[in-house]
Amino acid sequence: NKMKKVRLPANFADYNFRELVKQEKNAALKIRYLALAHIASGRTVLETADLVHKSSRMIHRWLSKLEQFGLDGLKDKNGR
Repeated sequence: NKMKKVRLPANFADYNFRELVKQEKNAALKIRYLALAHIASGRTVLETADLVHKSSRMIHRWLSKLEQFGLDGLKDKNGR
């Protein structure tokens, strides 16, 4: 597999993104959790981006927000 593995946040494995997807009502957040669930199950960023119809840059941004701020980092601040 020549796809380079993305460097995941240290506590990435502690999150159960599939559960979060089920519980989340906010559609935008649901997609973020879904994307992270795909990453957690071993998909590459490119595959994941394709599956959730987002750019790979966006996926990387979510990963870095998760790393910096935890789940709160994924939530939209004041509508942004």
